[in-house]
Amino acid sequence: MNNVVSRVDSTVADLDSVITGIKEGRGILGEMLANGSPFDSTFREAVSNIEKTTADARLAASRLAENMEALKHNWLFKSYFENRGYWDKAEYEDDINSKIKELDEKIKVIDAKMQELKGLEKGTK
Repeated sequence: MNNVVSRVDSTVADLDSVITGIKEGRGILGEMLANGSPFDSTFREAVSNIEKTTADARLAASRLAENMEALKHNWLFKSYFENRGYWDKAEYEDDINSKIKELDEKIKVIDAKMQELKGLEKGTK
């Protein structure tokens, strides 16, 4: 399900970039909309429909993720997810945040060492 949600998110992001390009006048459709054409209203309607579909897909992906999270905690399905190695989203996010914090601290130590090395290098020249 995570793969499905990530693919839907990726598709939605791709559609967003296409729509943005069209609105900015890039590409054939964007040029037609920017310069006007006999098909102007048709293209505007198509873009409007794509925007609506994108918004609907984003909402559906969000709801699917919520439903999957709820199923993980349902007594009937809980053992299924536990046996497959799924974890609680909050625990996963906490774990990632702690690892990010740890990486940030290590980056600060590395930056301090780099500054120290630069200082030593300037002192020897």
